[in-house]
Amino acid sequence: MTTTDSHYLEAKHEENKTMSMNIPSEAELARAERWVAVQRAQLEIAEAQAQADMAEAERISAASFCKMPAQDVYFAYRAVGEPRQLNMAQTLQNVHVMRGGKLSEHAAQQWGDVERSGLLEDVQVIERSARAVVIDVKRRGRSPQRISWTMEDAQRAGLARSQTWQQYPARMLEARAKTEAATLIFADVVTGQGSSGANTYSTEEAAFFSGRPEDEAALSAVVGDAPSSAPPAQSTTEELIEPAPQQPKVGAHLIERLKQMMDKQQIPHEVGLAYLKDRGIAPPSSYQELTRLFDEHFNLDGPFYLRHPMLLPLEDEETI
Repeated sequence: MTTTDSHYLEAKHEENKTMSMNIPSEAELARAERWVAVQRAQLEIAEAQAQADMAEAERISAASFCKMPAQDVYFAYRAVGEPRQLNMAQTLQNVHVMRGGKLSEHAAQQWGDVERSGLLEDVQVIERSARAVVIDVKRRGRSPQRISWTMEDAQRAGLARSQTWQQYPARMLEARAKTEAATLIFADVVTGQGSSGANTYSTEEAAFFSGRPEDEAALSAVVGDAPSSAPPAQSTTEELIEPAPQQPKVGAHLIERLKQMMDKQQIPHEVGLAYLKDRGIAPPSSYQELTRLFDEHFNLDGPFYLRHPMLLPLEDEETI
């Protein structure tokens, strides 16, 4: 036998030895088969549960009290209700689907997460009135932090003109203060497991920002009493944008054009106009000034969206 043949036989022997070591035993094969069977059964159960949940979402969506499509009901349940062991009906009482598909939780829901976390050591109400709500919140292991929300804050944010805010100012201010406390002091709680993630706006504000009257009517039911049939007082454009001294009066055609430009980006008129007034921006006196103003403040990277990030359109959201 030559040296080459000897090396060949040794290599084949090592190869056969390695192959025999990699061949699973009958017991190992049986365990693998059982594991695959268990995974398949779990997948079938999950698929059946998902189909049942979707069927329930379709049933609820078809009910007269529900104004949400079935996919939104299902989405809200999976994101907010299921982690908290709420059924779909309970979920709809605690969540709002905003424009663009973003979820916004009721302020009481977010604050409930904070209280259940065990991290809230103390909360003291310093003031609760129709003008302002001030609370001192202490997280375990940290110094107390004061959170305040006033009607002036609500007006700057474009919220105070909502009918619900006008009817229940103290309750709405309290909800906003607690929502802000939750996001600022307990961000790990409201964005962690068992939460859909904190939003800058609570449901109390989301109903207003959605721009749909039926949302605000539904919100009134959550807040307490049904809204009155009397329409809320409407402020004139001059109240929202006051001409600077010695400035020419804004033409109605320029204001209408400004509103049309806001509509293209789905910006609520009250919010956009209140932003301009708060910044002390003089109203445009020509189309050139209007174009420059809008490009400077309302582009997607501009200061308006820095103040109102929840109004940013989604990347896949078409602008008409």
